[in-house]
Formats: sequence, C-alpha cells, structure tokens
Amino acid sequence: MSLVPGQRILRRIFTLGRHLSVGPSYELWAADPGDGEGILIKAWPFLKDEPTPVERNLWDRELRTLYRLASTPEAERRLVTLIDAAVDRDAKAFVLALKVPGFDRLSDVLSSRNKLGWLSDLSDLGRRVALWRGALRLIEGLAHVHRFRSVHKAVRPENIFLDARQGPDSLRLGGFEWSVRLGALVRDELIGGSPLGRANAS
Repeated sequence: MSLVPGQRILRRIFTLGRHLSVGPSYELWAADPGDGEGILIKAWPFLKDEPTPVERNLWDRELRTLYRLASTPEAERRLVTLIDAAVDRDAKAFVLALKVPGFDRLSDVLSSRNKLGWLSDLSDLGRRVALWRGALRLIEGLAHVHRFRSVHKAVRPENIFLDARQGPDSLRLGGFEWSVRLGALVRDELIGGSPLGRANAS
C-alpha cells in the first residue's frame, strides 16, 4: 500500500490530506470529500495485489456490523461512525471513510494537556463536570458496541477522537473495527488487531 497526500481514493471521492499515523496493520489519514468537511480514512493493505476470498469475506462481514452500528440515531453522538467503504484496488487496500468530530486523538491531547485550559486546570467544577460528561459519552458508546454483541478490544486513548478546541463534548469512541463477535465462531487470538493480520501471519 503506497498512499500519498493528494491521492484520490475510495472511488476517487476522497482526497488524502495529512498523514496521521501508522498502526500495527493500517494507516490513518485526514481526507477531504470536497465539501470542506474533514473525514478520517483508515486503510488496511491487501496481502497481495488482489484481496483473497478469505480477506474479502472477512471484510464484507465486518462492514455489515459497522453499518449497523452507525445506523442508529444516537451513534453519531458517541462513536466514530462509518460513512463509506470500499475495496480500493488502485490503492491496494481495504478503505473506511469515518466521520469524526476532529482529528485530535486523546493520546496526543494528554501529552500536551498543559496547552488546553479545559484539561490542565481542573479546579473549576464546571470543567470537571464537562469531563465526566465526556467520559459518560464514551461509556455509552462502548455500551452501544456491546448491544451489537461485539467486544471492543482496544479501548485506548489513541482510539478516542475529539476536537481539542471544543473540548470533552466532542469525545467519540473509535477503534472497534475487527472486534470479537459474541455468538460467532472465534478462532485463535487475532494478530495485529484484525483478521487480515492473521492471514498475513500464515
């Protein structure tokens, strides 16, 4: 997978902007769909030039769950939600387009908390209340994932997105792709956070 700024992906709808990070088996990018609204792109590379039948079956099953999670009215207030997805053969990757409140991750915000009044000075009761409300929203997002019989395996600061300028009201839970499905066949522990990682290890 060779993604670069300015590249158009996912049926050429989204233009890649800033490269955000590289995960164990994926890349994160900020992208523009053309209307000025920022979109998060998450991309997993194919193991070969084309997706294998096993990869494609896992991907299709995952998308059904993600679309169901995003279909309820309360999802957008609590979760990073799916708005589009495709097998992008030009990019040689499985690609998700996700709606986020901002491209800041809680892990980055915590490392520079002194620059943010709402996080550095907690002597103010109103600020503490706002933080508790933000935490409650994340808990509600986790409960939303659980209602769809999925277990989020990566509740970590790097999977929580927000707009640092807006503060805790913008906290949204992400990173629940490739979660374990209860009631489904679960084989060995997945490698790299996704079933695609298991295929890569074989």
